[in-house]
Amino acid sequence: MDFLYPEYLYFFIGIPILILLYYLSVKYGEELKNQFSSRELSKKLEIPGNERVPRANLIFLILSLIFMILAIARPLGDVKYHEKEMVGADIIICFDISQSMLVRDVKPNRLEMGKEVLRKVVKGLGGDRVGIILFSERPIIFCPPTSDYNALLSFIDEIDFDSLEGGTKLSEALVVADKILNRKKEIPSAGKAILIISDGEDQGSNPESISKKLKSKGIKVISIGVGTRTGGRIPVPIQSFSDSLFEDPFFKSNKIKRGKFEYKKYKGRMVISRLEPEALQEVSKITNGKYIELKKNYKTNEILTEINDLKKFKGKSKKFQDREEMFQYFLFPAVLFLIIHLIIPEEWRRKKSHQFRK
Repeated sequence: MDFLYPEYLYFFIGIPILILLYYLSVKYGEELKNQFSSRELSKKLEIPGNERVPRANLIFLILSLIFMILAIARPLGDVKYHEKEMVGADIIICFDISQSMLVRDVKPNRLEMGKEVLRKVVKGLGGDRVGIILFSERPIIFCPPTSDYNALLSFIDEIDFDSLEGGTKLSEALVVADKILNRKKEIPSAGKAILIISDGEDQGSNPESISKKLKSKGIKVISIGVGTRTGGRIPVPIQSFSDSLFEDPFFKSNKIKRGKFEYKKYKGRMVISRLEPEALQEVSKITNGKYIELKKNYKTNEILTEINDLKKFKGKSKKFQDREEMFQYFLFPAVLFLIIHLIIPEEWRRKKSHQFRK
């Protein structure tokens, strides 16, 4: 069994602390009582009671807390699959997450604009399997090919420039995309495509060679240029000494979102990043694909038209289903034990006779 929010399980640390506090309060109460009277007098003045009831009451409270913590951690059941005939294409998205994608020459910036375009494209698909590669200096497989678009949209939301460091090498991303597409030998190359979302800046990786290889296999590359020819300054986070000691993997983007940044300089001069479509245009031209430049009022119809022109494959594919929510199985006993804890009357802890012991 997995948990959607496993971080809430750390609340279990508080349960032993609660038990310790209960033990200390009972012990301190006895010591405090003995300071004002002798043990013999205390026993005569003491209201007789059942010591098991307070302990049972504490146990019900602890059980309620245990089940409550498990419930808010959102336990999930097994993943369910069912076989369904699929008709679609295999598409690998290469998403540029280099620092230049933070330039604000488009609103709100190139990265967020690219993510919004990608969301609209995914929502317009039907039956196609889509995977995501993030790249800057080196590529990583961010999301394996899937036809579960809800999961895919969740992955898109998590795209951030902090994932990788360094410059931009487009050819490395295309090599990885080619390897992923070649895993499915039964799917014809005409049913495979690569979608690039980038500002076109490339650190001399020479994507022409891999583009010719993709053309020989019949794999089309659709390139989407994000940014303007005028360009803009590149924001970089201001890093303090404490940041270098306790580095949060997402502190860079968080700082930029909070406005704690300066603009990138080289040899004292401000660095301006511009849309450089040449490499993207060349890759698409070689592979008989298409280059699409995002304007202010962009529409995704042109992108979806290119994808729909791909030769669709037919076959059976395991379609991901939402995992069963199991929190209710823990929430019910949590509420039940809490109610029992609250309704145990104080009178149960005492005997009917309140007379002094002789």
